[in-house]
Amino acid sequence: MIHLSDEVTVLLHSITTFIGIVIVARVLAQNLMAVIAFAIACMTGITAVDIGVSWTHWFVSVATWIGLTLLAQWASLKSPQFATLIGKQPTIVVQGGKVLEDNLKKAQTPMAQLLSMLRQKNAFQVADVEMGVLEPDGQLSVLLKSESQPVTPKQLNIPVENTSGPVDVVIDGLVQAQALAQLGVSRSWLAGELRRQGIKHIQSIALAQVDGMGSVHVDFYDDTMTPPPTRSNAHPTTLATLKQAQASLETFALETENPAAKQLYTTCAQSLQRVIAQTTPLLEGPKS
Repeated sequence: MIHLSDEVTVLLHSITTFIGIVIVARVLAQNLMAVIAFAIACMTGITAVDIGVSWTHWFVSVATWIGLTLLAQWASLKSPQFATLIGKQPTIVVQGGKVLEDNLKKAQTPMAQLLSMLRQKNAFQVADVEMGVLEPDGQLSVLLKSESQPVTPKQLNIPVENTSGPVDVVIDGLVQAQALAQLGVSRSWLAGELRRQGIKHIQSIALAQVDGMGSVHVDFYDDTMTPPPTRSNAHPTTLATLKQAQASLETFALETENPAAKQLYTTCAQSLQRVIAQTTPLLEGPKS
C-alpha cells in the first residue's frame, strides 16, 4: 500500500475539491471566480481560528487553488469550448419586447428578479426592451427599442462640443495646484471666480469644482450657506449653432436659382456673420 505524505494528500484533496467546486458552480449557474474566492476566504478563516490546522497544509491548498484558477483562466482564453464548459454564458432573456421564459428558467432567474433588474436599467415596461441579456457575472444588459431610447443631439443634427469632466480645484479648504495646472489657470483666476460668487475665504470651502464649461461650483462646510447660481463663462454650443446657421444660409444662396431668395439668403448670412463676430468674445469666454 502506497503511503502518501500529508502535503501530497492535501494537494490531491485540493485538486479534487476544486473540480467539485467547478461542477457545482456550473450546475448552479454561479460565477466561478466568486465561488473560488469565497472558498479561499473560508479556508483562511478556518485556519486562523482552528489551531489544529497546519499553516503548511493551508498554504499547499491555497497555492493549488490559485494555480488551478490561473490555469483555468489561461485555458479559457485559448479554448472557447473550455470557457463554455466551466463558465456561465450570456443568456438572452428578453427579445422583441417579450420575455423568453425557457431561457429565464435555464438561467435560474425568477421573473420578479428580472423585472427588478430591468427597473434598475430604467426599463419599466418589458415592451420597451428590444433585447435583454443576462451576463455571466449576473448583470443584465438592456437595449431599448429605438422609439424608447432618449433622443441625442446627434440624432437631431445639433452640434455639441465635447466637455471634460469636473476638476477638483479646492478640497478641504486647500487649493489644488496640480488641478489648476491641469486646467491652465492660475490662483488669481480662481480667486476672481470665487469673488464673483461673493466668497472671500477659501478656508470656508469644502469642495470646489470647475466643470467642462469653465464654471466654478462650490460646496461649503456650512450647509446653510449657498453660493449664487453659477453662470457659465462659455457657450461653445451656441456659437457652433450660429456658425452652422450662417453656413447653411450661404449654402442656400448658392443652391437657389431664385434671385430674390438668393439675395435674402445672402443678406441674412451677412447679418448673422456680424452677430457672430460681435458675440464670439463673449461666447468663447475670457482667455485664462
